[in-house]
Amino acid sequence: MIQQMYAEIQKQTGRHSVRELCSIYGVSRSGYYKWLKRAGQVNRYEKTHEILDRYVSDTERIQCIQSMSRAGNPRGNAVMESFWGRFKDALRKHFCYWEHDDLRATIERAIYYFNNERPVRKLKGKPPVLFRTELVA
Repeated sequence: MIQQMYAEIQKQTGRHSVRELCSIYGVSRSGYYKWLKRAGQVNRYEKTHEILDRYVSDTERIQCIQSMSRAGNPRGNAVMESFWGRFKDALRKHFCYWEHDDLRATIERAIYYFNNERPVRKLKGKPPVLFRTELVA
């Protein structure tokens, strides 16, 4: 909404002063000038939304079913919510899933990493599969 007000102020600067227009719209002049200075640049929130939009479209494209918990309320299935949070972090940090065309293959590599390579502090720094095989042996 404020972006629209700044755009309207910009349109009307030929007929009125910036001081008058900012006063009418109830915005600060410094905010308006900062908006002018960064025109055309994408801020971090817009970048985050772009990444999330791509993530959602990718999950829909491969018919991936997302968690059914309500936002901010993981109590219904806390163990799975915790797992999915860690798994998504691994996808983002180690695999940069948005840079790859084949999301399914990226997820398969991430699953392998998660089970066979990722050190787990509670398992004495060993990956889950190695810990289990040593436990059985």
